[in-house]
Amino acid sequence: MAASKQWGRSEYWGLSYAWDLQWQLNDRQKSIQKQLIEVCRTVIRPHAIECDASYIYPRQSMEALAGLGLLGLLVPKSLGGMGENHTTAVMVCETIARYGCSSTAMVYDLKR
Repeated sequence: MAASKQWGRSEYWGLSYAWDLQWQLNDRQKSIQKQLIEVCRTVIRPHAIECDASYIYPRQSMEALAGLGLLGLLVPKSLGGMGENHTTAVMVCETIARYGCSSTAMVYDLKR
């Protein structure tokens, strides 16, 4: 199994990689997931309570996802997207919900 999951400089306090189905992901998908977990830790999770409590659109979270190129995840590379597959899309949505904010995951899913 992979090394322990990190949350910043500390070990992650939640579910282990055993629940992430790492064996299904290729190296590119694992890299995307690692970057996304860091964005969830630094941007999405800190704004989750405010967005949910105030019923506001998670603009900062969506901008952070755009910064990773994830708003064009399924768009072919020839058209400027990442050209990823549906396995990657499911992993991204699930990662946002687990590590960041479930409401942002719902908004993200609707955007794809």
